[in-house]
Amino acid sequence: MLDFFKRKPEVIGRLVIEGSDLEAPIKPGQSVLQAATVARIKFPNMCNVGECGTCRCRLREGKVKLKRDITHHVSIEELEQGYILGCQAIPEGDVVVQVPGLSATDESTVATAGTITSLHKLTHDILEMNVALDHPIHYKAGQYARLSVPGEASLADVERNYSFATHRESGEATTATFFIRHVPGGRFTDWLFAADRSGATLQLSAPFGDFHYRPSERPVLLMAGGSGLAPINALLQDLKASGMTRPITLLFGARTERDLYFLDEIAALSAAWTAPFAFHPILSHEADGSEWSGGRGFVTEHLARLVSDLSEHDVYLCGPPAMLDAVIARVEGAVPRERIHFDKFLDQGSLHPAH
Repeated sequence: MLDFFKRKPEVIGRLVIEGSDLEAPIKPGQSVLQAATVARIKFPNMCNVGECGTCRCRLREGKVKLKRDITHHVSIEELEQGYILGCQAIPEGDVVVQVPGLSATDESTVATAGTITSLHKLTHDILEMNVALDHPIHYKAGQYARLSVPGEASLADVERNYSFATHRESGEATTATFFIRHVPGGRFTDWLFAADRSGATLQLSAPFGDFHYRPSERPVLLMAGGSGLAPINALLQDLKASGMTRPITLLFGARTERDLYFLDEIAALSAAWTAPFAFHPILSHEADGSEWSGGRGFVTEHLARLVSDLSEHDVYLCGPPAMLDAVIARVEGAVPRERIHFDKFLDQGSLHPAH
């Protein structure tokens, strides 16, 4: 199928992106993602260490070795179907890979333009952004889109990942909502927060990610931090619409009371739930003398008090890496790994910290 060139000793194979004319040489020890990146192929990626799941793709031909367990992003069934993480897959020779957004043979993602119809301030540093889409899209609650701004020269080639903040009510979605936190120095969010961007055109491709609800008969423990409430809210809306009646515990970690938002909407969901629904906002840096009467400290400090038996729960986590790492370390001993699902909200500052 592939017309390979005569390989030099330092090249062990060829990476081909199915359904495209993109290909790259593979050197010993390189991952699929590394080979693509060296060849300047715009392979979706973010963390490069197997934590975010952005480089998820499908192996169509060839063999790879995995550097680590990736079942927190790819189920055993999906592994058997060839799904891998590009950053954790080391080719043993020639490989053909189907990549969302690159492979013409991949029909799982759609690219469309969209118009920002409204922006609403949720907190001092989080906006709700509503977008009308030129073409409808299909996504699962919990998944995310990749956004860029074609009309701004400095942002046209800058893609950022944002989770859908609401569920898709029926059929294909013609609008999309995102909760976006301002990251000082971040090119996209500096632009978005600098002025009213209503009417601006975005380029959007979706869906991406494997964070979504896995049906079971167990109670559900949800945790969110900051703008990580977006996919959690989408999950809750979707579960409510489906008639799900499992008990819910939602922990929302924030720094101070001014960082809390969407409380009325969560209260409405809780009131309409037909099973027990416990909501606990917890503040890590609230001033000692404030009138806040809720939980203080970190969410990990409250787990034993608020969740009677972790082992009976399915766990869904969204938020900053430090919070998620601490929670995962806390629950892993009680909850099987395959029942812990998470989406780390990594920004460019956390990926490339200043020295």
